[in-house]
Amino acid sequence: MRDYDVAIVGGGPAGLFAAYELALHSNGRLKIALFEKGHRVEYRRCPLQILSRSRRFQRLAKCTQCRPCHIMCGIGGAGALSSGTINLRPDIGGDLDKLVGDWDLAMKMIEYVDSIFVKFGAPKDRLYVPDPEKTVELERLAAKAGAKLIPAAQRHIGTDNTPKV
Repeated sequence: MRDYDVAIVGGGPAGLFAAYELALHSNGRLKIALFEKGHRVEYRRCPLQILSRSRRFQRLAKCTQCRPCHIMCGIGGAGALSSGTINLRPDIGGDLDKLVGDWDLAMKMIEYVDSIFVKFGAPKDRLYVPDPEKTVELERLAAKAGAKLIPAAQRHIGTDNTPKV
């Protein structure tokens, strides 16, 4: 049996970032094991997605209940097979600013995470920041419809790049 200093269960974003931070701050002194019930990105193939690409089989395609699910489980988590669009604002996808108690600290944390994605290959030139002049009108229209628009910077990694990153 192998000995490890740290065992991380789950190879989604939290597990991967935990492993990264532990390795970084221990200067390689820790033996870290990461356990994931799903497959590596290159081996994750959803039968439903494969069938639905063919027009002939689109109506027949049904989830086959793979165990583990190739979409939800595996290194990188569910996002590894997505377009890789990351919202770079604390109040989208949760309330990080409230969790850490400070908007500026939350933004610094998000910028740090974004820099790690860029370090590992996320395209630097795919950072989209909303135009403040254009968002004013969109916010007004959203409010008129009973919704709230939250303008946010986004990094788009792209479907082809996400598995590599």
